[in-house]
Amino acid sequence: MTCIKCGSDRIRTETLPRYQDDGLVGLANVVILNAAQKYVCKDCGEDNGISVPDVAGLQAAAAVTRVMIPVKLVGREIRFLRNALGMKAKELAERIETRADETVSRWENDQRPISARDEKMLRLLAGRILSERAKAIGFDETVIFNMKIPALSAVPLREVVMTFIRIRISVDTWAEPAAA
Repeated sequence: MTCIKCGSDRIRTETLPRYQDDGLVGLANVVILNAAQKYVCKDCGEDNGISVPDVAGLQAAAAVTRVMIPVKLVGREIRFLRNALGMKAKELAERIETRADETVSRWENDQRPISARDEKMLRLLAGRILSERAKAIGFDETVIFNMKIPALSAVPLREVVMTFIRIRISVDTWAEPAAA
């Protein structure tokens, strides 16, 4: 790596104690602790970027964590879960047995709230598939089956903030700090 400003190859790496980039995994309020690396030129001090290991694993960890939190999913979160699953709207509609991909689009654009039944199906699908890539995140289908998801109201929903640390099980993976 060479400095983007002065061309020097003397770059130091700093581990950031806390890092949040709402565009990193496609979901706001994902915070990572002691894992992001910042690259700084030793000669001119220029910041040369930040890297986060295993972004796909972090995306899966954030998805599994979010489906376990009993707060109504909003459009951007539904889109995030669909993207984390790697599905087109039509495929998601078929998998959760809802009427059409237009319905998924309406959910994602907050034009129509997702029903409790469809939300539970989405949570179960995402949790079941993505927990394979996020082994340190606890996924329990029973919790989702028993989850009481409040309907949307005029009162703003509480903001969901998720914090993760990188841990080693048999391979590096992501976990919530309390689980580490």
